Amino acid sequence: MTHELHPGALPVDVDVKSRDVTAPWILDHTGAPRSFPVTAGTGLYYDLDNKVVHLRKPEAGMSRTYAPEIDIYINHTDGFVDVSFRCVERPWVVYPTLQIQDGCLQFVHVDDFMASNLAMFQAACRYLNSPIYNPYLTAIEAPADRQYAFSVADGTITRRDGNPVDQMFSTLKSFVFRSRVPVPGFDRSETNAPCELPPGLYSAKVAQTDTLTGEVVRFEVESLENDNVHFCQVLVEHDDLFVPRQAGNVDIGDVEELTFLDLDNWMPKTFAPQSPIGRRVKAGGLLGSLFGRS
Repeated sequence: MTHELHPGALPVDVDVKSRDVTAPWILDHTGAPRSFPVTAGTGLYYDLDNKVVHLRKPEAGMSRTYAPEIDIYINHTDGFVDVSFRCVERPWVVYPTLQIQDGCLQFVHVDDFMASNLAMFQAACRYLNSPIYNPYLTAIEAPADRQYAFSVADGTITRRDGNPVDQMFSTLKSFVFRSRVPVPGFDRSETNAPCELPPGLYSAKVAQTDTLTGEVVRFEVESLENDNVHFCQVLVEHDDLFVPRQAGNVDIGDVEELTFLDLDNWMPKTFAPQSPIGRRVKAGGLLGSLFGRS
């Protein structure tokens, strides 16, 4: 099945050869340019001026659009959509992601950042309603989703259980603590078997938060001392750590907090597309600098 293109979809060049492509704004976790394959028969739009790389295969309803602030993958054949937000100043930094997979909408949060689910959805819809980032007229929907009722076209979303779409967060991310008394926990390496942390120095990061209240439920704790190195995946309930702290038996320091990601200003670009790069065929010219060899 070939999916119908939006009249405003980017013009692409289709090459009979497979190539590797790099772009200055697509970096790996080390900050180095990351190459990605363009298989034979895949349409490619490459725009250095507007910083957009766009790939697509209409017969599969597949497209991928790389821009400095966002990475969007659509595959109608698999019923999969991924909208990954990116840090413009540090392109290797991963921000929260919105996914639609197997008929379900998911908000994927990451360790260092917190974001509004509603703002994430609305930002994703702004991009998915732009033909630059979503070239297809095929609707993106998930009517069987048991948790959310939503419309990408209208940018509206509600939870079926009546609770708010936004989940609450604690701003707390991690800290270091020294205990002078044993602290009870559950050893994840032993199928959550009950255990007891001996007095010592530990790092802790938030492992679970009540999404309705924002209160921390439990921490994941790891020993920072060689004698207790086997304590590396221990879950500790909030009160089991903070009650002894209130009694003066636990000291806390090196507190880190999550960074709030404001997605209200994430807006799709509008520009006049350039001609497909394949029309500028000249050996060793622009193509040679943009593509790796087949």
